[in-house]
Amino acid sequence: MLLGVPPGYAQDWQLAPSYGDRQLLSGFLPDPQRVGIVAGGDQDLSRVGYRGFISQAPDFDLWYRAGDEGLTITVERASGGTVLLVNDPRGRWHFSDGYGGGPPLIRFESPSEGLYNIWVGSLRRGVYPTATLVLTAFYPYPP
Repeated sequence: MLLGVPPGYAQDWQLAPSYGDRQLLSGFLPDPQRVGIVAGGDQDLSRVGYRGFISQAPDFDLWYRAGDEGLTITVERASGGTVLLVNDPRGRWHFSDGYGGGPPLIRFESPSEGLYNIWVGSLRRGVYPTATLVLTAFYPYPP
């Protein structure tokens, strides 16, 4: 489920990402790209109407050069429940908590070119699941 989220009271997109960044061009190979992370943090998303806990700094920054392909951002291999928060290049916020029992997933059919700040959070306070952030053109994912 995709929901807009107001600019965060706690997350700061300008901070350096905890797990690095990557530059990708539409149609990138190999597809998918994967990044190992530890999800969660001490910032409570319930203060902006959602659930989960994230860190103040983004987990990952994606510099994306748009083209004909869509962009899917999701999480796999999580050792606990996770949420996904993305600030897109236009300053719009997107949230997914894996509504319906699946992993959190955010799909951009016509992605904007520029910087995507990505947070992978935990559903529970004090729980820091290991997870894999996935960047792919495929939807649904996995293909």
